[in-house]
Amino acid sequence: MRNRAAIVAPWKEFRVQGNSLFLFSLLIVLLLIAFVVIGFFALMLPLILKGGNAQLDLGFWISLSLFVFLVLCLAFGWMLVSQLMVPIMYRQRCSAMHAFAQAMRLMATHPGPIILYVLFLLLLMLAAAMISCAAACVTCCIAAIPYVGTVVLLPIPVTLCAFSLLFLRQFGPDYNVWADSMPPEFLPILSSTPPVQAPPGPSLNPPPEPPSSNA
Repeated sequence: MRNRAAIVAPWKEFRVQGNSLFLFSLLIVLLLIAFVVIGFFALMLPLILKGGNAQLDLGFWISLSLFVFLVLCLAFGWMLVSQLMVPIMYRQRCSAMHAFAQAMRLMATHPGPIILYVLFLLLLMLAAAMISCAAACVTCCIAAIPYVGTVVLLPIPVTLCAFSLLFLRQFGPDYNVWADSMPPEFLPILSSTPPVQAPPGPSLNPPPEPPSSNA
């Protein structure tokens, strides 16, 4: 956001928000794991009670497919909400719970832009996966090494992170992370007003003056 590579200073500045986001994310992950475990045992319980003579009928596979689809939707929903939460926490210096409520309210108020955002985000993720696979093949799997791959493919995570920030700007200054401070090099791209051109300077060869009336 500020086009800098600082680590220690931002952590000290956003320590409260970082700890709040970590604890809230941990709670959400634990709830998802509990939901998966309980749902899986609920599906397998009839088979366990029947013992070794149980047969997997069509209804079991349909229920299992729906359960897996629901889990994937919940995981993707949490990823989407977390992408909106972090910029809100950064901009408003609020807790994770408050940012979660604002993100859900934003999704309920603007369903159309959110759906378009999700579709374009899926397109970007698909393109990123294809580029990553191609880079891994071209570099003989060197780009698959975690740190090396991040350095080689750095424009991809930067694009994915910047996409959510730029998307949130349209909903007002409360969601614009550049509302208070913007790096000078970002002004030509992120400024809402076009840059003002400097007035033309004096010409090096001025035109000749008209002849006087005496002449």
